[in-house]
Amino acid sequence: FKAMSQEAHWLHLSTHGFFLESEDSKEEKNILDSFTERRLVLKQGTHPLLLSGIVLAGANLPKPQEINMDDGYLTAQEIATLDLSKVHCAVFSCCDTGLGKSELATGFSGLKTALAAAGVNHSIITLWNVLEQQSGNQLSLFYSYVFQYKMPVTQAINKTQRSTLLISKFRHPCLWASFLCYSNSIQPQ
Repeated sequence: FKAMSQEAHWLHLSTHGFFLESEDSKEEKNILDSFTERRLVLKQGTHPLLLSGIVLAGANLPKPQEINMDDGYLTAQEIATLDLSKVHCAVFSCCDTGLGKSELATGFSGLKTALAAAGVNHSIITLWNVLEQQSGNQLSLFYSYVFQYKMPVTQAINKTQRSTLLISKFRHPCLWASFLCYSNSIQPQ
Protein backbone atom coordinates (compact mmCIF):
# COMPACT_ATOMS: atom_id res chain seq x y z
CA PHE A 1 0.00 0.00 0.00
CA LYS A 2 2.64 2.51 1.03
CA ALA A 3 4.62 2.20 -2.20
CA MET A 4 1.72 2.01 -4.67
CA SER A 5 -0.53 4.65 -3.10
CA GLN A 6 1.93 7.49 -3.66
CA GLU A 7 1.42 7.37 -7.45
CA ALA A 8 -2.35 6.82 -7.36
CA HIS A 9 -4.98 9.41 -8.22
CA TRP A 10 -7.79 7.48 -6.56
CA LEU A 11 -7.59 5.14 -3.56
CA HIS A 12 -10.37 2.77 -2.55
CA LEU A 13 -9.97 0.55 0.48
CA SER A 14 -12.60 -1.86 1.73
CA THR A 15 -11.20 -3.50 4.83
CA HIS A 16 -11.45 -3.29 8.61
CA GLY A 17 -10.95 0.11 10.21
CA PHE A 18 -10.37 0.78 13.87
CA PHE A 19 -10.47 3.56 16.42
CA LEU A 20 -9.05 2.72 19.84
CA GLU A 21 -10.89 4.71 22.45
CA SER A 22 -9.23 2.83 25.29
CA GLU A 23 -7.21 -0.29 25.97
CA ASP A 24 -10.15 -1.82 27.85
CA SER A 25 -12.18 -3.57 25.14
CA LYS A 26 -11.21 -7.04 23.94
CA GLU A 27 -10.96 -6.02 20.26
CA GLU A 28 -8.82 -3.01 21.10
CA LYS A 29 -6.57 -5.07 23.33
CA ASN A 30 -6.08 -7.63 20.52
CA ILE A 31 -5.16 -4.87 18.07
CA LEU A 32 -2.79 -3.24 20.54
CA ASP A 33 -1.15 -6.55 21.43
CA SER A 34 -0.42 -7.21 17.77
CA PHE A 35 1.42 -3.92 17.27
CA THR A 36 5.18 -4.12 17.35
CA GLU A 37 7.02 -1.00 18.51
CA ARG A 38 3.73 0.93 18.77
CA ARG A 39 2.69 -1.04 21.85
CA LEU A 40 5.47 0.55 23.89
CA VAL A 41 4.59 4.02 22.63
CA LEU A 42 0.94 3.52 23.55
CA LYS A 43 1.85 2.43 27.05
CA GLN A 44 4.01 5.51 27.61
CA GLY A 45 1.50 8.04 26.34
CA THR A 46 -1.04 7.71 23.59
CA HIS A 47 -0.32 9.63 20.40
CA PRO A 48 -3.73 10.46 18.89
CA LEU A 49 -2.78 9.32 15.37
CA LEU A 50 -1.88 5.86 16.68
CA LEU A 51 -5.46 5.34 17.84
CA SER A 52 -7.00 4.97 14.39
CA GLY A 53 -6.12 3.11 11.25
CA ILE A 54 -6.93 0.22 8.96
CA VAL A 55 -6.10 -3.46 8.88
CA LEU A 56 -4.30 -4.81 5.80
CA ALA A 57 -2.95 -8.17 4.66
CA GLY A 58 -0.54 -9.68 7.14
CA ALA A 59 -2.26 -8.42 10.27
CA ASN A 60 -3.18 -11.96 11.29
CA LEU A 61 0.37 -13.27 10.86
CA PRO A 62 2.84 -13.68 13.72
CA LYS A 63 4.48 -10.45 14.83
CA PRO A 64 7.43 -9.46 12.64
CA GLN A 65 10.85 -9.82 14.23
CA GLU A 66 12.16 -6.60 12.70
CA ILE A 67 10.80 -3.38 14.16
CA ASN A 68 10.52 -1.60 10.79
CA MET A 69 8.73 -4.49 9.08
CA ASP A 70 5.08 -3.97 8.10
CA ASP A 71 2.74 -5.65 10.55
CA GLY A 72 -0.51 -5.36 8.58
CA TYR A 73 -1.79 -2.40 10.57
CA LEU A 74 -1.65 1.01 8.95
CA THR A 75 -2.18 3.74 11.53
CA ALA A 76 -3.22 7.31 10.88
CA GLN A 77 0.28 8.32 11.98
CA GLU A 78 1.83 6.21 9.21
CA ILE A 79 -0.61 7.61 6.64
CA ALA A 80 0.22 11.18 7.68
CA THR A 81 3.88 10.60 6.78
CA LEU A 82 3.13 9.46 3.21
CA ASP A 83 3.18 11.77 0.20
CA LEU A 84 -0.34 11.33 -1.17
CA SER A 85 -0.47 14.71 -2.89
CA LYS A 86 -1.35 13.05 -6.22
CA VAL A 87 -4.46 11.43 -4.72
CA HIS A 88 -7.60 13.24 -5.81
CA CYS A 89 -9.90 11.12 -3.64
CA ALA A 90 -9.35 8.41 -1.02
CA VAL A 91 -12.40 6.28 -0.24
CA PHE A 92 -12.23 4.24 2.95
CA SER A 93 -15.17 1.84 2.95
CA CYS A 94 -14.14 0.59 6.38
CA CYS A 95 -15.87 0.80 9.74
CA ASP A 96 -15.13 3.74 12.05
CA THR A 97 -12.61 5.52 9.79
CA GLY A 98 -14.16 8.91 10.54
CA LEU A 99 -13.66 8.60 14.28
CA GLY A 100 -10.83 10.27 16.11
CA LYS A 101 -9.76 12.01 19.25
CA SER A 102 -10.47 15.62 20.08
CA GLU A 103 -7.72 17.43 21.96
CA LEU A 104 -7.33 21.02 23.08
CA ALA A 105 -3.85 21.53 21.65
CA THR A 106 -4.21 19.78 18.30
CA GLY A 107 -7.94 19.72 17.58
CA PHE A 108 -9.35 16.57 15.99
CA SER A 109 -6.91 13.73 15.25
CA GLY A 110 -7.75 10.65 13.21
CA LEU A 111 -7.66 9.29 9.66
CA LYS A 112 -9.29 12.48 8.38
CA THR A 113 -6.41 14.51 9.79
CA ALA A 114 -3.82 12.04 8.51
CA LEU A 115 -5.20 12.02 4.97
CA ALA A 116 -5.21 15.82 4.89
CA ALA A 117 -1.63 15.93 6.21
CA ALA A 118 -0.60 13.43 3.53
CA GLY A 119 -2.02 15.74 0.86
CA VAL A 120 -5.19 13.89 -0.20
CA ASN A 121 -7.58 16.32 -1.89
CA HIS A 122 -10.84 14.58 -0.88
CA SER A 123 -11.38 11.81 1.63
CA ILE A 124 -14.52 9.76 2.12
CA ILE A 125 -14.64 8.04 5.49
CA THR A 126 -17.24 6.48 7.78
CA LEU A 127 -18.62 7.40 11.18
CA TRP A 128 -19.70 3.93 12.25
CA ASN A 129 -19.80 0.27 11.24
CA VAL A 130 -20.96 -0.06 7.65
CA LEU A 131 -22.78 -2.98 6.07
CA GLU A 132 -20.68 -4.35 3.22
CA GLN A 133 -23.51 -4.80 0.72
CA GLN A 134 -25.16 -1.45 1.50
CA SER A 135 -21.90 0.48 1.35
CA GLY A 136 -20.97 -1.33 -1.87
CA ASN A 137 -24.25 -0.27 -3.46
CA GLN A 138 -23.79 3.32 -2.32
CA LEU A 139 -20.22 3.53 -3.57
CA SER A 140 -21.15 2.03 -6.94
CA LEU A 141 -23.71 4.80 -7.31
CA PHE A 142 -21.14 7.36 -6.13
CA TYR A 143 -18.59 6.20 -8.71
CA SER A 144 -21.18 6.33 -11.49
CA TYR A 145 -21.92 9.96 -10.59
CA VAL A 146 -18.21 10.79 -10.58
CA PHE A 147 -17.03 8.92 -13.65
CA GLN A 148 -20.10 8.57 -15.83
CA TYR A 149 -21.82 11.87 -15.05
CA LYS A 150 -18.59 13.80 -14.31
CA MET A 151 -19.82 15.22 -10.99
CA PRO A 152 -17.37 16.69 -8.50
CA VAL A 153 -16.65 14.40 -5.54
CA THR A 154 -18.59 16.44 -2.97
CA GLN A 155 -21.64 16.74 -5.21
CA ALA A 156 -21.52 13.03 -6.08
CA ILE A 157 -21.47 11.85 -2.44
CA ASN A 158 -24.31 14.26 -1.62
CA LYS A 159 -26.39 12.99 -4.55
CA THR A 160 -25.61 9.39 -3.59
CA GLN A 161 -26.91 9.94 -0.07
CA ARG A 162 -30.02 11.77 -1.29
CA SER A 163 -30.75 9.02 -3.83
CA THR A 164 -30.33 6.32 -1.17
CA LEU A 165 -32.60 8.23 1.21
CA LEU A 166 -35.40 8.18 -1.39
CA ILE A 167 -35.53 4.37 -1.25
CA SER A 168 -38.02 3.63 1.55
CA LYS A 169 -36.14 0.67 3.02
CA PHE A 170 -33.00 2.82 3.42
CA ARG A 171 -34.54 5.78 5.26
CA HIS A 172 -32.77 5.13 8.54
CA PRO A 173 -29.66 7.37 8.76
CA CYS A 174 -27.39 4.43 9.60
CA LEU A 175 -28.06 3.13 6.08
CA TRP A 176 -27.43 6.30 4.08
CA ALA A 177 -25.47 8.75 6.25
CA SER A 178 -22.39 6.78 7.26
CA PHE A 179 -20.07 8.29 4.64
CA LEU A 180 -18.56 11.74 5.14
CA CYS A 181 -16.62 13.66 2.53
CA TYR A 182 -13.84 16.02 3.55
CA SER A 183 -12.04 18.34 1.19
CA ASN A 184 -8.48 19.36 1.91
CA SER A 185 -8.41 22.39 -0.35
CA ILE A 186 -10.46 24.94 -2.17
CA GLN A 187 -8.99 23.91 -5.51
CA PRO A 188 -11.39 22.91 -8.30
CA GLN A 189 -12.57 19.33 -8.07
